[in-house]
Order: sequence, then structure tokens, then C-alpha cells
Amino acid sequence: VADLHALLGAAEIPPPYVLAGHSTGGLIARLYASTYPREVAGLVLVDAIPEGVQGAMTPEQWTVYNRLLLTDPPKELAGYKELETINFDVSFDQMRAASKATPLTPIPLIVISKGKPFALPPGLPDWLPATLEQAWTKGQDELAQLLPNTPHRIATKSSHYVEIEEPQLVTDAIRQVVEAARAEKPPQ
Repeated sequence: VADLHALLGAAEIPPPYVLAGHSTGGLIARLYASTYPREVAGLVLVDAIPEGVQGAMTPEQWTVYNRLLLTDPPKELAGYKELETINFDVSFDQMRAASKATPLTPIPLIVISKGKPFALPPGLPDWLPATLEQAWTKGQDELAQLLPNTPHRIATKSSHYVEIEEPQLVTDAIRQVVEAARAEKPPQ
């Protein structure tokens, strides 16, 4: 968030901003909106990682999931260059604290969620795919409840990379949020 704020300042791009973030980028966009609420005029969250995914798993399941992503990825994930390796526990705690200190202001917001399961490699614990899907769906529903009347769109033809598999859906959402921010009304 500090890097993004510095980058926007160095580029001399003045606020307000409409931020669109995919996966971990969605978490960063939300944290930016809580950290700099007067600078953010709207958000589009594209299958953003929700901190609720952590609470939707048992502590034991979360430990295994976290270990698989961060400390001991299976060989199938070892060469996966897009694997996001932030410290989720710390990042989720930061998001929770920021949300509590500065709740999201009433701005245009659209949540887009994947409609197809994650494309997970073989060799993971048998329980993981179903547990992750349930936790992710619950977390996406929670994101759509951040503000009243938030449109929650399901990308029925996409797995996690909605912006690649259904780019028009994302483009349309961004345009709608920009228009709503300019008109100062929520998107439909």
C-alpha cells in the first residue's frame, strides 16, 4: 500500500482513484481504501482473496493450506510463477485492523467471483479442493457484503483468472464503477 501510494505520487496521478484488484491485489486495494479513504472513489474486486477464507477453515486446515503455499509447496506448485507468497496471516490481520479502524466508506463497489473451481495440481490433501472452494465462496460472499447493495457478479466461464478468461466482464465492471463514482451513486 505504501509502495502504491508512493508510485501514484511519483507519477503525479492525483486522486481520486478507482482501484481494481485481482486476488492479492484485491486485498491490497481494500487496504489502500482503508488507509487512504479520501483517495479512493471506487473499487472492483476480481476474485480477491478474502480474509474470511482463513476463518472458514479449521485452524488445522489453514495451517496446512498456508504451509502448502508458503513454506513447503509441492513440486507441482514449485515452478508456478504466479503463486502469491505473501504472509497471509499478517496481511489478513492488517486488513482486519484497518477495516475496524477505518471501515470502507460508501463508494461504488463491484465484486466479481470465479464460477469454476481452482485449477489445483494433483498430490494435494484430498480434503483441500472442496474445503478451499467452500471457504473461498464464503469469503467472496463476505466481500459482497462490505457495502450495502454491492453487485456480486459470478464469472461463470472462469476459474481464478477472471481478467484473462472473461476480460469484458472486468472491463465492464471497471467502467460502471468509474461512471458511478463520477455520478456519486452506487453501480447497478
